[in-house]
Amino acid sequence: MAAENKPEGLKKIRNPERMVRIAVGYTGHTPPKSDDTDGNNEPGQLKIYLPKKLLECLPKCSSLPKERHRWNTNEEIAAYLITFEKHDEWLTTSPKTRPQNGSMILYNRKKVKYRKDGYCWKKRKDGKTT
Repeated sequence: MAAENKPEGLKKIRNPERMVRIAVGYTGHTPPKSDDTDGNNEPGQLKIYLPKKLLECLPKCSSLPKERHRWNTNEEIAAYLITFEKHDEWLTTSPKTRPQNGSMILYNRKKVKYRKDGYCWKKRKDGKTT
């Protein structure tokens, strides 16, 4: 049977746009052997291995855009996250209290609590938070 040879966790993808969301969190297969013998992988840090097809279809990202006045697509976010460890200048440990308009700031949702990102949240009269 063909289903017996498939590793657990693989899903048939009907919509190619969803492939980014499914594959970024997928760690169900055994990672390929790496030639990295420098041992700088921190314990407790999860290394995500992506399928080669996904890496080929994602846009290459050499730098973060200075300004962005629209929502990022799933493919753009995946490209930023995949190439993030190659660019140390993208990382900062201090939160920006009042970032410039159009700045792109990504937070780890597991480490930063909801609305504790350093932004000064305000309540409107109608009850909405901005």
